[in-house]
Amino acid sequence: MNWRQRIMVDWPNDPQRSHRAKEALRQIEEGLSALASLGHPLHIDEGYQPPPKPEWPKVVFHIREGSRLVNNEDHFNELGPGWYDTMDAAREAAGHNKQKERGGMFGIKLPSIFRRSQDDISATKEMDRMAREIHRKYVAEQRALFRERAIGSEAKRNARALD
Repeated sequence: MNWRQRIMVDWPNDPQRSHRAKEALRQIEEGLSALASLGHPLHIDEGYQPPPKPEWPKVVFHIREGSRLVNNEDHFNELGPGWYDTMDAAREAAGHNKQKERGGMFGIKLPSIFRRSQDDISATKEMDRMAREIHRKYVAEQRALFRERAIGSEAKRNARALD
């Protein structure tokens, strides 16, 4: 039983309260459908949910500077890099930076194609040529086997027809 059904059966012996509850639920449904028609698909959940905390002012953390209270986004931007919403996020970022300094993590700007020598390029071309030749031979052998099978089955068909 969902919360709407529980509201409906809360007052079985009090028709006035039951009617008020039904009317309130109808108004809620109308309001939600009106908002949905405007592009705001909302729903209602049972239980109390506290309102969201305002975004500003908030406390930001730095691994070496500790914490500071910032009043708006401009004040936050003036602090510079290295400030995060939680101390755990600041520690994690400092750990990543340390790993990058040590060479354990690489940036995105590394080359994805390494330079090859002329000998490597010619060896690769030779291997490709040999692979194509082997493939051509394989295809020719398979075609010959198919023709032999086709001729053999045709001879069998012809022999059965003569009997």
